[in-house]
Amino acid sequence: MLSPATSKRDFKDKYILYEQAGVREYWLVHPTDKLLTVFRLGKEKKFVLDKIYTYDDKVKVGIFDDLVIDLKDIFEK
Repeated sequence: MLSPATSKRDFKDKYILYEQAGVREYWLVHPTDKLLTVFRLGKEKKFVLDKIYTYDDKVKVGIFDDLVIDLKDIFEK
């Protein structure tokens, strides 16, 4: 989850490290705005913005065939 204290590290430093390590998906949760930003590793081994999801969305987890997360369940907790 993003917080003001860690946002630079999450948006830049971790993004670069995870991309270089070949992490297939990188999710940034914005709890205050109730948003989820999902990046997926593209063909050239670079992250590509997949989508920005909102509170009402359900997200299919790309690395698991049958896992879908309802963001309402996440943001209401």
